[in-house]
Amino acid sequence: MIETVGVAEIALCGRYGQGKVALVDERFADAVRAHKWYLSNGSSYAKITGETVYLSRYILALAAVPIPSRIDHLNQDRLDCRLENLKLARPATEPPGPILNPFPRGDHDRRHYLSPAELDQSERALRAYLGKRRLQLELQADEPLGPATGRIVTLAMEALTRTRAAWWSGLGEWDAHTITHPLLPPYVGPKPPRFPRPGDLWRDTSGLPHVVREYGPARDWGVVLDHVRPGMPRHALRSALSTLLSDVEVRVRWPRLTALNADVQLMLTNRMGPAGQNGRPAYLACATLAALLAAETQRVVEVLADYRRTLSSPSAEAQAARGLTGSQRLA
Repeated sequence: MIETVGVAEIALCGRYGQGKVALVDERFADAVRAHKWYLSNGSSYAKITGETVYLSRYILALAAVPIPSRIDHLNQDRLDCRLENLKLARPATEPPGPILNPFPRGDHDRRHYLSPAELDQSERALRAYLGKRRLQLELQADEPLGPATGRIVTLAMEALTRTRAAWWSGLGEWDAHTITHPLLPPYVGPKPPRFPRPGDLWRDTSGLPHVVREYGPARDWGVVLDHVRPGMPRHALRSALSTLLSDVEVRVRWPRLTALNADVQLMLTNRMGPAGQNGRPAYLACATLAALLAAETQRVVEVLADYRRTLSSPSAEAQAARGLTGSQRLA
């Protein structure tokens, strides 16, 4: 259907595109209608040869215009993909720099900035955890928006606790807890026991001073305590071994991040905008980090995108030598 001379309407498909249209130049209408176009986060897209292609980029390709990394719509309507409404966004004169960490962990006399590499590592850890719980990031049947928001914020806090992705934040209450394990008295003698099991201890008295060995999974005896005096009391030896073989568990408790509520509601109502182009797990990971840093979610997304774009450039090898890894997309 043509409303205006030279302009064609493209009916959108799918649950979110029902009753909505995109605008294109009439000269591109036949090529555009050869595909089914859907709506996602305010933009129209199609699957072409297995790849997701946005309508604005498709129009530029049909017009033989070089496609930039970012496209702006002059009238702010992302469904208006007429060529005259598409503006090639100029790249920023300077890439986004590190983000100020307003609540650093530990004592910092100076302002603490979180490097893009640290931000990248944190986002990947959170995204991996949330990606395994992707279905929990959806609005469930008959679930009100308020309770759903609280449920997902709680999930984000759980992700922070389980992954320890925000080790740099002083908002969490970090606690090191020592876990001791019950120990059987070590076997004593110049030769090891005949039928040991992994974890068994042996006080080797074949030389002076004595040593205590532990039988490992590789079926060998490793030294866990040396320089044991022959007259050392048994209770003192067991206390030393208990301390030596204990585990340290780091626990962290996070305050409820109320700043995350708005971003979660945008996610549940499919209004994430450009920040959500990499999916809900990536969006929620970036929103959680933004809440910890008192920053905008889009700011976190831009820093990560620029950092990963740099890694995929020809100079990536030099950066990889400094221990940096990643890719351009948050995928």
